Amino acid sequence: MPRPTRVAAITFKKFSLVEYVLPILWELRQQQPDAAVQFFFCSGNESQVFREDTFLRRTLLECNVHIASFFKEGGKKPWYARKFFRKIVSKLKSVSNHSIVDLSRFANELETQLYPKPYARDILPLVLKQANNQSEIDLVHGLEIRRFLTALEDFHPDVILLDCKTIFYAWPALRTFLDYVAQHEVRIIVPPEVTYPAQFYNFSDALPESLRNKFEYWWPYGRGTDTMESYTSNREDCLYLSAPCMDSSWLQWLKKKNIKPDNGRVQCLYVIRKFFPKDAKPDALELADLSYDQFLETTRIILKSLERIGEFDLIVKPYPTMTNALVEEAMKELKVRHYRITFDSVYSLIGLTDLCLCEFSSAVMPLLASQTPTLLLTHSIYSELLETYPPFKPSMESIREMFPLSTDLEKTFTQSLDEQIDTFLRKEQMSRRLDHCEKIMRRFFPDGACERHAQHICSRK
Repeated sequence: MPRPTRVAAITFKKFSLVEYVLPILWELRQQQPDAAVQFFFCSGNESQVFREDTFLRRTLLECNVHIASFFKEGGKKPWYARKFFRKIVSKLKSVSNHSIVDLSRFANELETQLYPKPYARDILPLVLKQANNQSEIDLVHGLEIRRFLTALEDFHPDVILLDCKTIFYAWPALRTFLDYVAQHEVRIIVPPEVTYPAQFYNFSDALPESLRNKFEYWWPYGRGTDTMESYTSNREDCLYLSAPCMDSSWLQWLKKKNIKPDNGRVQCLYVIRKFFPKDAKPDALELADLSYDQFLETTRIILKSLERIGEFDLIVKPYPTMTNALVEEAMKELKVRHYRITFDSVYSLIGLTDLCLCEFSSAVMPLLASQTPTLLLTHSIYSELLETYPPFKPSMESIREMFPLSTDLEKTFTQSLDEQIDTFLRKEQMSRRLDHCEKIMRRFFPDGACERHAQHICSRK
């Protein structure tokens, strides 16, 4: 009788990997109760990954997932410290013939906008000194590298889910990890980020040929539905298994788990993009970010339209890097009567939300899949963003059709928003729209993703 599957997940600063694989681990626990799962947080400790989210942490524990933390820096500058993007690219150009990863090739791919420029500040660079001088890595991080390797060897995983963002290339344990992969029978799976194919980075071509067949890449769509499929159609290591966050069985479980307030008020979720404090300088604003005054102006119009539905609670879900204090300041200035601010995963809001309002965010995709009325607030800045990464544009345009309600922030915004709110209040019309949008959505994201992912993890290659 084969031993239960052992799954390790290696992640760094963000909880995107946790959010992506949690529905899969939930399903895995049902298919194989004895499976062993452990997260290896390699950016200090779990608080740096979860930040203010409590839902993901609790649910991992409920699924009997163990957590281990590595590379705690104390008061030192963390190994993933940000550097100016262009400076890093220029430095990387001078690097060649790296024994593990072809850094110069990686730099060229960055420069040709594998990642769009507006997100450049979020790209965590390679640390050149670490890449070229193993002795310095051992001196600074040697103890933590050995501790990580010992824990990995003791756990002895069959499968490793790898959070392969750009930060992975700056990881002090990179060489040690790849040596481990070369010496052990283990499968490495690289998931995407929620439903964003553009943030999927296939780096296998930069690996030694002997390692490439151990890596595989999950794609969040169904085969034949992805407008970016031409990028992966000739690769046997890319698997189309759909998006687990939109699986109906997972969403039904969340609806039973989450308890809706019984206060008679409509629960309105407001997913906001990043905005800056009052005193932020104009040149500090990024293309997709708002000034403080812009946020207030837009939100005032939204609040006025929401009065059409009667009493409501405003659930504000900020951009992950924002602070509670800044959002609290804005809510008080707007004189919102009933509100709460949450940094928890959107999973915690499935079944609780009567209406969602958002500019485009991958965070709301599970809400769409759960047939939550969702109003998309479109803006010209997203057209500009899509122009920076043309392959992503068709996917975004298709996803836009999945929203049952939509209004443009720049064209007769107030009138259009009122009309969309009125549509929400017409229950039969709203129900028909939701059914129509679900059919469109399932063409891209076929149901049953959790079961397919879990079965694939348990399969023995």
